Amino acid sequence: MTNAFSPYIVVPMKDPSTSKSRLKVNMDQEFCEKIATLMFERTVQLLRQNFPQIPLLVVTESTPVARYSVNTGCIVLCEASPPGLNISAWSAAQWGQQHKFDSQILIHADLPLLSQQEIEKTIAGVSKHEKSIAICKSWSGGTSILATRQPDVINFRFGSGSYVRHLEAAQVQGVPVTELGFLGASMDLDTDVDLAEILNQGESSEAFSQALSC
Repeated sequence: MTNAFSPYIVVPMKDPSTSKSRLKVNMDQEFCEKIATLMFERTVQLLRQNFPQIPLLVVTESTPVARYSVNTGCIVLCEASPPGLNISAWSAAQWGQQHKFDSQILIHADLPLLSQQEIEKTIAGVSKHEKSIAICKSWSGGTSILATRQPDVINFRFGSGSYVRHLEAAQVQGVPVTELGFLGASMDLDTDVDLAEILNQGESSEAFSQALSC
């Protein structure tokens, strides 16, 4: 029998003015900031509305992001400067352990088609063992969702090709893995090609498309 399952959700979020550098190659700064902000706010709203019982920790160096997060009922872990995703994930894991949570569910802020059902399946996947991970591969080979029970049960290896590196880390450390074959959560938005593909998803992308046009 496993111990009581006590998860918290982590959403790392850069300052919108410095995020989405690859998107800025073909689009102007203001539009890129708007996209980054819309995706983050949608993610927070999805989580707060459907999982109000699970604490939501936003890790950010941005004052506007922190203010929005507090106003929507999130906990904020402030960073002095953007240290990189691996350090942000580790800092969040230390926070979780200090506050006696046993599972961290890290979700990227740039997943405009993320669904409630995908989050529910992630939670179910990581709750099976006292030590485990549940992981979703992004369409570029990265990691769009990484749930860890215990929070720092593996070394975080975010970056290009991180999906494989996280699987390797789990294998080395003998940690059970649940691989999550999600569609919405796999579609992270980093480039103009990503944006075009996401907006071409029909009904599932309609709300995001409408928000962009406002």
